[in-house]
Amino acid sequence: MTWTDQEKIAYRELSILFLDRDMFDAEADLIARNLSELDFTIPHLEYMLRYNIFPILCGNFLCLLGEWVGFSEPPLFRRIEARLTRPLWLSMTMWLPELLIWWALGWMAKSQWAPVRERLVNIHKPPSHFLNVPQLDLGRAGSETRKHGPANGGRAKRQAKGR
Repeated sequence: MTWTDQEKIAYRELSILFLDRDMFDAEADLIARNLSELDFTIPHLEYMLRYNIFPILCGNFLCLLGEWVGFSEPPLFRRIEARLTRPLWLSMTMWLPELLIWWALGWMAKSQWAPVRERLVNIHKPPSHFLNVPQLDLGRAGSETRKHGPANGGRAKRQAKGR
């Protein structure tokens, strides 16, 4: 299986969430900025986190002496590839244990993901204010477009009545 550069970056950035340390705001900003430059939606990144990274790296949350400096990329990519290409029967037998592990430890991954997700949402959010530009009716020309009668100040009406 060949990995695109974007997939490699996404998996590398998502693996940082599993390091055994607190995440600083600057680090969450950097991860969010790096992920926002990729062609993945937030739900797709969450899928990668939940189903491809979490089952492989969740054990790091349980270790007293967890990983602090980052995960080596070649072994990480090999483990993800093995997971993605495993036989269907193995995937079917593993869904319940993986679901139970997610139920027990998923909150740790979610708590690390939450600040990054919030920043990603803010990066992709449209502006909350828009200029209030009045709509012009450019389809009709002349004095009928004015709200207060003809352009001549109502003289046409008085002349029609015969003064």
